[in-house]
Amino acid sequence: MDSAASTMGISRSRAVVYINDCMEGLSSMAALYVVISNTDEAKAVEEGFQLVAGFPGVVEDVDETLIAKPLS
Repeated sequence: MDSAASTMGISRSRAVVYINDCMEGLSSMAALYVVISNTDEAKAVEEGFQLVAGFPGVVEDVDETLIAKPLS
């Protein structure tokens, strides 16, 4: 917390307020944007990534960051 506050040039208490506001916003959006795939969906996503981008074994994409995840 202290490093976040000093990096942003604000007090620790103000950093707590800003970080809590951000966490509340992310938490409320999570239900809309975070989806846990079942095995069949994960396999389809993996095949799609490989066809489109040539990356085998990828079943998730977060902010254009590829995350390899075992299907078992």
